Amino acid sequence: MEGLNPNAPPPKNTEVTLQRWEYTDPIAVPHPDTLEAVLELKNGSEAGAEAEVEWVLRWRVGPINDSTQAEWEPPLPARRAPAVRVNPGGSALVRLPVDLASKMKAHEPAGAWPWALRVEALVRTRSSGPPLASAEAELQIFPGN
Repeated sequence: MEGLNPNAPPPKNTEVTLQRWEYTDPIAVPHPDTLEAVLELKNGSEAGAEAEVEWVLRWRVGPINDSTQAEWEPPLPARRAPAVRVNPGGSALVRLPVDLASKMKAHEPAGAWPWALRVEALVRTRSSGPPLASAEAELQIFPGN
């Protein structure tokens, strides 16, 4: 849990940066109900700019007792964030909430587990042309004992 105390978790509204989530304490380890993918847009030019971010999510799901059988599900429909204005030399954060709790609950009856979440962000100008930039992150999610 990357230095977090499972017996005294931070308040639900606390921002914690996760590189991976280990659900390994056998006594009801708390997990975040919602994750947030965060993308920082930076504008190194001398003019302001507007950008849109399109998020694409994929889950790697498989049997809870065997991660080697997990497979990537098809990408979910893309989600667009509202246009963001980035001032000259400035930056802006764009956030995407991801409902982890409902994904876990949806697969629980079948004995399956969401082993990983992959998030891709495509940055475009408001004209919806080709992407100006892209970023990808993956979060591994491990079940408890």
